[in-house]
Amino acid sequence: MVFDIILSVLLIGAMSIGVVIHFKIQKLEVLKDEIAKITTNLDVSITKAQDMIDFARSSTHRGTKDLESAVNRGSIVKDELAFLVENAGKLLTKLDQSKIDLPAKKRRKQKLESDIILNTESALLENKKMYNELKNLR
Repeated sequence: MVFDIILSVLLIGAMSIGVVIHFKIQKLEVLKDEIAKITTNLDVSITKAQDMIDFARSSTHRGTKDLESAVNRGSIVKDELAFLVENAGKLLTKLDQSKIDLPAKKRRKQKLESDIILNTESALLENKKMYNELKNLR
């Protein structure tokens, strides 16, 4: 009889532990499903982040090429303007040395040519500033 009571208590204890374990297993299954959803979302997020990084790299590469192209064009324009200013300066020196009394139309033409030379020089200075700014951006 005592043995039956002890056996009954142990059996009730084992069943109680089994019920507790059953509920904990159900909670773990719910958590497993939630973790699967979170893992899927994380995978999608990582894929999107990798795509954005690739896009940023390609955009940076294109921007660098565009900047280099602009700097090269600026350098070419600077050289051409320097050539024009040099030749215009020589022409102006020759005109100043000739000191010929010109009719009014010719004097007006000479004045316009001088203005063009001055404008060319100021454009050259402005392009030099832009070129230096582009160079500093690199």
